[in-house]
Amino acid sequence: MISKSAVEPLSQSGDIRYQLLGVAGVDLGCGFRRLPGRRQNVLFAVLALVPGVPVSVDRLVELVWRAQPHPRDPAAALQSQVSRLRRSVGGAGALAHQESSYVLTCSPEDVDVHRYERLVAQARTMLAGGAPRDAVACSDAASRLWRGDPFAELSDLPSIRDETFRLGELRLDECSIRAQARIELGQHAAAISDLRRLTVGHPGREDFWALLALALYRADRTSDALDAVRSARQALSDDLGLEPGPTIRRLEAEILSHSPNLAPAPQSIARFRLRRNDI
Repeated sequence: MISKSAVEPLSQSGDIRYQLLGVAGVDLGCGFRRLPGRRQNVLFAVLALVPGVPVSVDRLVELVWRAQPHPRDPAAALQSQVSRLRRSVGGAGALAHQESSYVLTCSPEDVDVHRYERLVAQARTMLAGGAPRDAVACSDAASRLWRGDPFAELSDLPSIRDETFRLGELRLDECSIRAQARIELGQHAAAISDLRRLTVGHPGREDFWALLALALYRADRTSDALDAVRSARQALSDDLGLEPGPTIRRLEAEILSHSPNLAPAPQSIARFRLRRNDI
């Protein structure tokens, strides 16, 4: 088990950047440095996911040499890997040894995964608080950090696989937040373009279909909005064998009745905003 006792970070300056979203590597201000080899990538990923938190030698050995014969002297072999990684991440001060564990002594802000999570959370808060322009700005800043799927070469590790899935879901939530904010700002064309792509790639996400239909309706394309609802029904039936949930059903009824809840006035938009429990 990973100890939850955090240590003081090496620096709060933000000069050191550890990147996990996409190809894993380090940017110390003089260009991106990709980490060589699977063992270096496993060690880096495990430590960077919990910055400031010591990870035991036993746990690191288990993950680095998973499904491979363990070395005769695991602690020495791990120390060799740590020494190599230190040259990439900024030296002994950046990757410290504590009793029988190692810790990446940085702020969560120095790791793109944690900055991404914070920005998505801020975007969600801004949207809920009636500040869609700020929500788009936060979402755009988060999106710039997403260089590609994380941990592509480490999918055989259960803990990494779970983290990959969680981050993938967070990425889709970010796209949903941005689309909702753009609709509230009246940026229907941009929202429609993004949502058409998202519904093709993720036909089981009802929130994408509902937002697409809403954006089309707000753009005075009622027929296309109803077509989107019908496409949602077909996609859910074909892919999952399910009927649409309450969000799609409610939206279809409101489109057919031209409900004032769908009007683009701020208070009406707030009334229709997707409810998490509907999805």
